[in-house]
Amino acid sequence: MSADAANSSQAIALSELLRPLQQVFGTDRLTGVEWNQQVPPGTSTSWGGGAVTRLTGTAVADGQSRPWSLIRKQLNSPQDRDTDPSAPWETPSGILYWKREHHVYQSGLLDGLLDGFAVPHCYHIEIAPDKCTLWLEEIREELPTWSLDRFGVAARHLGLLNGLYLAERALPDYPWLTTDIVQQKERRGEILARLGELRQHAIVRRGWPDDVVEGIRRIWREREWFYDVFHRLPRVFQHGDAGRRNLMSRTGRNGETETVAIDWG
Repeated sequence: MSADAANSSQAIALSELLRPLQQVFGTDRLTGVEWNQQVPPGTSTSWGGGAVTRLTGTAVADGQSRPWSLIRKQLNSPQDRDTDPSAPWETPSGILYWKREHHVYQSGLLDGLLDGFAVPHCYHIEIAPDKCTLWLEEIREELPTWSLDRFGVAARHLGLLNGLYLAERALPDYPWLTTDIVQQKERRGEILARLGELRQHAIVRRGWPDDVVEGIRRIWREREWFYDVFHRLPRVFQHGDAGRRNLMSRTGRNGETETVAIDWG
């Protein structure tokens, strides 16, 4: 391990790396493992559920030196985060449930997706009473800036994922899936109540001009009507946070543009 790891909040031991690397290379014959670890740019070292570390290095697999990279994602329990585990958003169906990504990968929900839409491969999962660690394929963005057309391609890929559960697959009913994301986020009403105060700051006012604020307040006042409509619409399986930070572009094996969705918590 290089000196870079000394600057990390948690140095990773060789014993932790061996199992996922054996899966990466498809062999138990590994020697000479060297690596660096760092927090990926733009990633918080800690948030509601855990921490992300990027590892890159080399290893001698079956007598040949080969490069490798991995993403290690540690999910922390409410107790480990000094959070009330009985809070609605921390329960299995809550939006911050800490083990959801582990369950998603083990359930098979992400297997056999349609061409064009992909997820990181999960090489290994470690489970402890207060932590769950995922060892994932590193996805490298090929287009740091997306054009409007590229966003359209991603929207089509996401639509194909949703459509699987209207046309081909039964809707999953796992207890750790969330079915009322919007309602659970109602605590944002506290922010709306303070919006007048917050908009005294020039940066907030620039991002929240008068017409936008009025539109959002109107939607908020009418939210129960929207909820009623939502509950009468067909339901599908979705990512739940498919913003630009969680979507990456790469060229697939067939040469076609592929949208890769990360962070399935």
